[in-house]
Amino acid sequence: MTPQSMIDLFQKHVSAELAGDLDTTMATMGDKPHLNHVPTMAGGVGREGVRAFYRDHLVGKFFPKCVTTTLL
Repeated sequence: MTPQSMIDLFQKHVSAELAGDLDTTMATMGDKPHLNHVPTMAGGVGREGVRAFYRDHLVGKFFPKCVTTTLL
């Protein structure tokens, strides 16, 4: 993967998070994701564990649509 393709993928990931798009967020990850949110020691292991963390605690939870539309 080239440096530019990594940047593009990361931008797609962050944009999907901010837009509340869980499916696109998950599509930017590999087959065996692992997430550790250090301040709370929460997270998930594997696609289902990471998806559950993103669904229940992150994606679409912090940024209202009116704000993310402006940022994107």
